[in-house]
Amino acid sequence: MSKPKEKAAPAPRKRARKQTSARESVEVKAALQSKSGIKRKAAAPMLPETMVIPGRGREGLKGVVIYLNEAAKSQLSKLAIDERKTVQELGVEAINLLFRSYRQKPIA
Repeated sequence: MSKPKEKAAPAPRKRARKQTSARESVEVKAALQSKSGIKRKAAAPMLPETMVIPGRGREGLKGVVIYLNEAAKSQLSKLAIDERKTVQELGVEAINLLFRSYRQKPIA
């Protein structure tokens, strides 16, 4: 005789989150603000992704890594010193020159 198969325990149900509309969210925020007495600052206007303000660090930027042989890396570092620029600035300049050579907008 074969053994009867055991039934697997049912998976626990996830509790559904209450969906709130944008209007309800604004109303809740306004109610909390009126209770706390703290006024929120208006959000700063969003800049286009290609427009970066110098001096803001890496905010809004994506990293790109390239590997160079030792001689090329050394030459790049010396060029940066001679031109009084950072390697980052030289890299952006190089990418923009590459874009121009392919008839693309220099947006780096």
